[in-house]
Amino acid sequence: MNNKIIIGIIILLGAVAGYLFLRQGQGTIKPELKDFAVKDTASITKIFLVDKAQKSVTLTRINKGRWKVNQKYYARRDLINVLLKTINLLEVKSPVSKTSRSNVITRLASGATKVEIYQGEELPSKVYYVGGATQNTMGTYMLIEGSSEPFITHVPSFFGYLSTRYATQLDLWRDKTFIDLQFKDIQHVQLEFPGDPTYSFSILNKGNWDFELRSLYNDSVVLDYDTVGLRVYLTGFKNIQFEGFEKEKDQHYIDSIFESRPVHALTVETIDGHVNYMQAYLKPDEEDRLDINGEPMLYDVDRLYARINGGKELVTIQYYVFDNIILGLPDFLKGTSKARERSKI
Repeated sequence: MNNKIIIGIIILLGAVAGYLFLRQGQGTIKPELKDFAVKDTASITKIFLVDKAQKSVTLTRINKGRWKVNQKYYARRDLINVLLKTINLLEVKSPVSKTSRSNVITRLASGATKVEIYQGEELPSKVYYVGGATQNTMGTYMLIEGSSEPFITHVPSFFGYLSTRYATQLDLWRDKTFIDLQFKDIQHVQLEFPGDPTYSFSILNKGNWDFELRSLYNDSVVLDYDTVGLRVYLTGFKNIQFEGFEKEKDQHYIDSIFESRPVHALTVETIDGHVNYMQAYLKPDEEDRLDINGEPMLYDVDRLYARINGGKELVTIQYYVFDNIILGLPDFLKGTSKARERSKI
């Protein structure tokens, strides 16, 4: 038989097989049972996530750019954006093979996270279950509520699995922003150093690019200061975040930290009167590190403890993140000014 004829027959048979496979697949599975995505994420008002251990979070939209978690805390914008993008772009990669179907369903039943998506109505518009990763970690097992057909899902152009985007840990979703202000929005900054009051100062925005620097030690206005350095300093209050929550210490330990003398206390007031304040405390070193003399370090050289806005929670902050806004009064004086240089680190 002519080679061209053989090749033509093979191509024809392949096309027919492919057509029959697609037709069978489309005919046996209802489209709504594999429709995980929500194309209009701007209409989503609430997302409820709960796992098999009954850990849950409720994410609620409060305005165009902000969400709250469990109606109590602001939610992290970066994680919210990632979740909404996932919900929007989610696609079925392939059905689960018949040989794996029973095992996948069992795993979903014992360890999946339930996802409820609301679009302004009392009842959810979409409910599905998110399981674990496929063996090659390039897909995620999911199941629409009311269906018995699990699927392998993915987000196009993303190489990995999606389970972690549907986290149910409250602290993971909580916004860790201490302050996020533009230069123009700052009315007053006060920084106190209880261990050395000569470093304590305040800055008052008097309007029209006029600022007052005051020494808190002797309550006097400082006239001869680096005006450029001070203005550069005030640009450093953008997206300042604490590192995390201290969850391994008991209340007695937390109270003992709060009762100790702060290293410094920072208060920032906005033009519209909103006030954020923080006390920072030395954090005992727990890594058995030695100093340059071979002596055990008493305190962590990378982190401090902190208390935000008088709250009851103990959080950690990194020197690296806060160094540009934790300056002393001498850092603004002409001849000794470090405000400009510190802002460039």
